[in-house]
Amino acid sequence: MIDLNQVLTFTEAAQKWGLASGNSIRQAALRGKFHESEVRKSGTVWLTTYDAMVRVFGVPSQPSFQLSIPNLTKGLQQDRNLQLRQIHESFKNKQQLQITEHILGKERILYLFQHEKDFLQWLKLTEPSFPHEDVQK
Repeated sequence: MIDLNQVLTFTEAAQKWGLASGNSIRQAALRGKFHESEVRKSGTVWLTTYDAMVRVFGVPSQPSFQLSIPNLTKGLQQDRNLQLRQIHESFKNKQQLQITEHILGKERILYLFQHEKDFLQWLKLTEPSFPHEDVQK
């Protein structure tokens, strides 16, 4: 089964890896840096995978705040305001928020949020029992 959360447009990947634009990745693809199965064009949009980007460009340079699903759940249940303040601070510091899970010993990014409002909206939609009101700023 294909996990679409691991598929990135070149523009998304460029943002995550701190590259000037998706054109940098396109040039790498045209130079044969990616395996044939790691990139493809869908209409006018180029796509690649997270694993392919790590192989070609290394670990993303943009700082991220990572939370596993169990840690997010636990943090929201134990001290909702503290958890949301930590997340708010990560966005304030221009970090992305990665929601991860571990499957068969491998960490996978389930969700990647660039903006706090997107995270809060996801939280509200995915788990009604999670608090989703905005944090005092």
